Amino acid sequence: MSDSNQEGPILAVDLARRLAGDAEYQAALSKHEVDRAQAMAELSAAERPIVIDLDDVGIRVDSVWDLLNSTSRPPFYSDALPVLLHHLKKGGYPDRVLDGLARALTVKPQGTAYWIDLRDAYLKTAPESEAATGLANALGVLAAKRHYTELTRLVTDERRGSERLMMLKAVRRLGGESGRQVLGDLALHPLLGKEASHLLRRVRR
Repeated sequence: MSDSNQEGPILAVDLARRLAGDAEYQAALSKHEVDRAQAMAELSAAERPIVIDLDDVGIRVDSVWDLLNSTSRPPFYSDALPVLLHHLKKGGYPDRVLDGLARALTVKPQGTAYWIDLRDAYLKTAPESEAATGLANALGVLAAKRHYTELTRLVTDERRGSERLMMLKAVRRLGGESGRQVLGDLALHPLLGKEASHLLRRVRR
């Protein structure tokens, strides 16, 4: 027999009401909102030089991340690429901004010409960082056959982190038998093994 004084499940609306009256929770929420707004303002200020340079070539955005919306890319998007590359090579930006630059440069076929520059920028990032992930993604997507040897070096570099997962598909796409061998060698890797094994199974089908 159930205890008649035991409370049943709390409905979302009831929980919202309770939290609305919880002064400690509201103070923590307010601090979180203030911290988030401050972080966004700092990022906006950091990428302001990029936004200004984009405006100079006729591309008006509020953030580098605005360029990633493929449904509304400016008609002269190719004009943005040298600007983005310049700021990526310049460096000194927060991880979130570098990630945005890398992803905005991940455009085929133009971005393939910047592969070595993207590699150099990637090697300057901290493993497991947001910037490293964005740049590893760009390297994987934009890699051409001529980049395969260097790509495998990056994938097997144990000084790097799990961002290398972003380059494994390119190893399969470009490597042929050599790519299958690389994936096979990584099948038991603690970070890369699961994805390498999955890609290897797809190759063998």
